[in-house]
Amino acid sequence: MAANTRSLKKSHRLFASVGYYGNFIGTPVKIGDVFQVDGAEHIKLGNIETLSKTVSLKDAIESSNEANFKFTSGKEFTISFGANADLKLGKGEVQIDFKSNSSAFVSLNDAVIDVLSIGLIETELKAYWEKKGYTKAGNRRRYIIISSIIKAASGTVIFSSEKNNKVVLKASTDEEIKSIKALGSGKFEYVSNTKATLEIISPKAIQPMYRALWINAKGRFDIIK
Repeated sequence: MAANTRSLKKSHRLFASVGYYGNFIGTPVKIGDVFQVDGAEHIKLGNIETLSKTVSLKDAIESSNEANFKFTSGKEFTISFGANADLKLGKGEVQIDFKSNSSAFVSLNDAVIDVLSIGLIETELKAYWEKKGYTKAGNRRRYIIISSIIKAASGTVIFSSEKNNKVVLKASTDEEIKSIKALGSGKFEYVSNTKATLEIISPKAIQPMYRALWINAKGRFDIIK
């Protein structure tokens, strides 16, 4: 089957310890989607239920309850809320100071995590991987399957590859911002940054993060970290 031209070109690992990537271009992603990894680009090949006639995801996907998520990756963060004369922040403005390399800030409202129970399909999935040659040494990390997705009603996700990066956001309403939770509304405009970032800022439903599995040398599916 020909590769799908939709890709996750701007995907970056936000939380290496748990293997979550940021979906910064908003590509539709489903659990069971298979991707071919070419450098920084993830090319979608299709969903495993379509690609294979023997793998079924029925009863293999579980979903969490809705919750507001707030977390960061990186050694140090400083978050300042306007009005702050010293930082020249106005009412409704927020400054996020990324003090370490490869850092991420995430605030999501009404988020749900969908997770694949890999043990329920591992035998059939491994057989498909072997048939396609994905278990060969040079292919193990080239082919991955989506095993978890975070969905949210709204949110703000910002990734900075460089340290000492100051990012300023401004609320699209007139209300004063006093907490990180407010950033989960996604009702913000990007004002400025001192260095390049990748970001998702949306008051509407998003799929900001996903996790994937690869097959290791022992023939077991493992989280990409």
